[in-house]
Amino acid sequence: MYFFTAIKNLLFVILFSNLNLMQKSRTFLLFIILTTSSFTSFAQSVYKTPSGNKYHLAKCKHVNNVALRMTVDEAINKYHLVPCKKCKPPVPKNAVFLHSGKNKAVGACNATRCKGKTKEQIRCKRRTKLCNGFCFQHNPNT
Repeated sequence: MYFFTAIKNLLFVILFSNLNLMQKSRTFLLFIILTTSSFTSFAQSVYKTPSGNKYHLAKCKHVNNVALRMTVDEAINKYHLVPCKKCKPPVPKNAVFLHSGKNKAVGACNATRCKGKTKEQIRCKRRTKLCNGFCFQHNPNT
């Protein structure tokens, strides 16, 4: 709020000062350039790794020299990324995160025999602790 009050006061000084028209126009143009550049600097740059589904800050250990640079809005809306839990990049208050689409089997259950079938259509003999009942080779979600 203070920022907008300062802008209003500065604009008032420029318009009603004793400067001639040319000086006022130059000052006003400089004022416009400075205020628009300050608004664009509020957009935080974040990074997406080539194979990742999260966005990171530049200081994050997951970011390397092949990461793609973008704004937070672009990361969320265009690439449907979620924020990294380690570096905690900024999250807009009105952000809506879409499901990533990867439905991995999570959780640990008691070891059971895999429900998958081999190429010969015989039930797999491996045991698994994944709750969906499939071993790593027959897991339909990977």
